[in-house]
Amino acid sequence: MIEGITAALDQIDRAFGPRIGRTAPVEACSHCFTEDELAELSGPPALISEDNLFHAVFSWGSTLDDSVAWLRWVTPRLMRDMVLDGRLLDDEMLGVRLNKAGWREWPEAERQAIEALCSALWRLTLASPVDEWTVTGALAFLVPLTRDVEPWLRIWTETPGRPADLKVAELWREWGDRILAGELDISVYTEGPNIAPDLAAWLLRHGTARVADGDLDELAAWSLAQLPLPEEERWR
Repeated sequence: MIEGITAALDQIDRAFGPRIGRTAPVEACSHCFTEDELAELSGPPALISEDNLFHAVFSWGSTLDDSVAWLRWVTPRLMRDMVLDGRLLDDEMLGVRLNKAGWREWPEAERQAIEALCSALWRLTLASPVDEWTVTGALAFLVPLTRDVEPWLRIWTETPGRPADLKVAELWREWGDRILAGELDISVYTEGPNIAPDLAAWLLRHGTARVADGDLDELAAWSLAQLPLPEEERWR
C-alpha cells in the first residue's frame, strides 16, 4: 500500500512538472507578509519555510491573494508534506483551498494525479492500523476536497479485512453522536456538505455488521444500537 502512495506522489510530480525557478509574484497584505516572505513564496516550493507556507495557505483568499496559479505551484509540496509527514496544516484546510481553487478544472494530468493520490491515500487508510491512519482524518481531507462522501464509502464497502472493519468502530467513536444528530459538516472556514445522512445510511447497510464484539466500549456500542431506531425513540 505504501508503494501505491509513492507511485501517486511520483505521478503528482510528473503531472505538475519541475518546481524550480520562480512563479508569478503573489500579492498580499503588507502588514501580514514581508517582502522577503512574498519573494520566498514565489520561489521553489521546496525552499519555502514551513511557517511561511502554512501562513500563506491559511491566508489564501483573505490577506493573501487567491491566486490559483500560486496554489498550483505549491500543490506538489503540500501533498507530499501531508501524506508523508502529516505536517504543515490541517488537512481540512488543504481540501477546502484546493476545492475553492477549482482543482477539477486544472489540466487533465494534474486532476488525474490528484484523484490517484486521493484513491491511494484512502485505500492505505483502510488497510492500516487505526493508530497509523484514521478514516476521520482521511475524510477530513477528502470530503472538503471533493464535497462528496459517497465515492469513499463505496470503496470502503468493497474493501474486506479486519483493518477496514476496525475503522468502522473508529468512525463511530469519533463522529457517532453527530451522525445520530443528523448534522456533520467537516469542512472548515466554509460551508460544506452534511455527510451525516450518507454515513448513517451506509452504516445501516454495510457498516454495523463489520463491528465485532469488543470493538467499541459499552457506551459507544449502546449508542450505535440507537442508529436503526426512529429518531424520536433514540436516547442521545
